[in-house]
Amino acid sequence: MKFKDIIKEARKKKKLRQEDVGNLINRSQGNISAIERNEIPKFDIACFLCEVLDLDIQTVWNEIKNDFLEEEKIEYEKRDMED
Repeated sequence: MKFKDIIKEARKKKKLRQEDVGNLINRSQGNISAIERNEIPKFDIACFLCEVLDLDIQTVWNEIKNDFLEEEKIEYEKRDMED
C-alpha cells in the first residue's frame, strides 16, 4: 500500500480531518493534503504522522522508501526512452 493511502486510511479510521491532523503536528491542512496526494514527507513529519495516527514508523518508512524508489525508476525509464 502506498504511503499516501496508509496515512489517509489511518486518518479516516480515527475520524480526523486533514486540518485536525495538521493541527496536531503543527502543519497546515494543505501539507496533509499534499502528503495524501503523494508528496513524500521529510522523516520528522512522517514520524509525527505515525505518532498521531498510531502507525508503526518502520513499516511506514519502508513504504515511503518504496514509493520514492518507484518514482525514481519511472523517471529513469522516461530518460532512458528519450535517449
